[in-house]
Amino acid sequence: MRTRRARPGLRLLVVGALTASVWVADHRGPAFAAVPSPAAKAPSPRESSEEDIFGRIERSLSQLDLAAAERAADLLPSGPTRGLALGLIAHASGDYATAARKLTATLEAPAIDPALATRTRRALELVQGTQRALKGNGPVTSGDGRFSAIFADQRDEVIAPYLFAALGVGLTNLSEALDVRPTLPVRYEIYDDPESLALATPLSLKAVYTTGTVGLCKYDKVMQLSPRTMLYGYRWADTAIHELTHLLVTLRGQDRAPVWLQEGIAKLYETRWRRDTPAPLPADRMKILRAAIEDDALITLEQMHPSIALLPSQQDAALAYAEVQTMLEMVWRKGGDAAIRALIDDVAAGLPAKTALATAWGDSFEAFMAAWKADTLRVPTAAAGRFRARQFDASDDDEPPPPDADVFSHLSGGRGRQLARIGLLLAVRGHQRAAAIEFEKARGESKEIRDDPTLARELGRLYVALGEPERALSLLELASAADPQRASLAADHGRALRLAGQLERALERLMDAVWMNPLIPSIHCDLAELAQDDATRRRERSQCQSP
Repeated sequence: MRTRRARPGLRLLVVGALTASVWVADHRGPAFAAVPSPAAKAPSPRESSEEDIFGRIERSLSQLDLAAAERAADLLPSGPTRGLALGLIAHASGDYATAARKLTATLEAPAIDPALATRTRRALELVQGTQRALKGNGPVTSGDGRFSAIFADQRDEVIAPYLFAALGVGLTNLSEALDVRPTLPVRYEIYDDPESLALATPLSLKAVYTTGTVGLCKYDKVMQLSPRTMLYGYRWADTAIHELTHLLVTLRGQDRAPVWLQEGIAKLYETRWRRDTPAPLPADRMKILRAAIEDDALITLEQMHPSIALLPSQQDAALAYAEVQTMLEMVWRKGGDAAIRALIDDVAAGLPAKTALATAWGDSFEAFMAAWKADTLRVPTAAAGRFRARQFDASDDDEPPPPDADVFSHLSGGRGRQLARIGLLLAVRGHQRAAAIEFEKARGESKEIRDDPTLARELGRLYVALGEPERALSLLELASAADPQRASLAADHGRALRLAGQLERALERLMDAVWMNPLIPSIHCDLAELAQDDATRRRERSQCQSP
């Protein structure tokens, strides 16, 4: 019998009971096994050398089968190879103290092979880097025991109930879609700066900044940045589900899917926790994709190996994700989840990934690519601004601009811009009513200024502060449409809606802000007012801090 898909239920998730992420091709993380786990192949006489056994351990780790890796390690005699194997297994299981101890002892072994010593040293650096990044903090576990998370900065633990709520819906829906039932708990590590993420992963700090990487699936866990590390927050819950998808695809596909296919499927399903169909490609991404098709400047599937995080720029990474997301969506729209499962299974059985994709779609790969390009160019697109790269910054986006900032420099010169500038200076000095009057004068000067999202945002915030939420609504709607990825703007809009009595819509917008940055304290003041039970109200009030 078909299981009914769980739906997000925003009111239940929050008022009641209560992304760039990447996949790296040389995944080495286990402790996650499908149920039932495939039986490990018994070693033959020809596979009894230490080299052969160690190769089996690496394959088991890459396929997320910790039990098989442990069984193979038992066949190794005492010595450096066994020490390295046990260290890798301990790292993959999250036992970093044991991993560090075993890897250190291995390096101290007499007459260790130089190549083995190099590999051991690198593994030890990664383990010790993870320990430093996590600062000795312990895990927070979901009430149902299905998920655990370690927060490098304990202030970020405010994320936990929202993370677990999104993951709960996501795991139910993805398990149904991909027909994979993983062992539990699923492990997440939330880091508090890009340097910490680089310490715990094979990525360099330069690669993290270059491509705007915020999450990584490796070593049978998800490593992800706190939304607090980004200037405007980011879709961190989508990233969490994106990485969960990587784990499930690895289980079903035995770690044989190439990077481009892994990323395409993860992008396809990253919103399955909050909607039944794939989210449309943002307008700025579609603009980049269409231009690349027209100019014959696509990122090739081969260039995405070994990781999209290693491409030269954030725009290249965005283009690569747009390509594979729309490619896999075309397969999904034709054959649904069954086509995606068949595609993964064909790759696991040894079929080349391009051939498997074409088979799932129903024609040759060349015909698929031609149809994909043609269909993409036919998609109607909304007006899109220029591509905005992610900005790493731990500052609070709710802070007003400094008095000397000219946030209206984009406006044409003249009286309108001067009035807007005067309004801003009055606002930052606390003269809210006078500021609103000047902003309204500026809007009357021209259509350009009347429809300007920046001015609409500033004036809308003023009207909320002045207790006139009805006047703020249309302004904040205009600003939100132009900047849908700004968490503080969604929070302002949610507050205006709540004060105007539109409670259902207010909850929707406030939760939209949460899914971008739950660390904005004012969000929780409004959620506390909307809470329908005492426990939720107390939790939200504990995080409330009005601006």
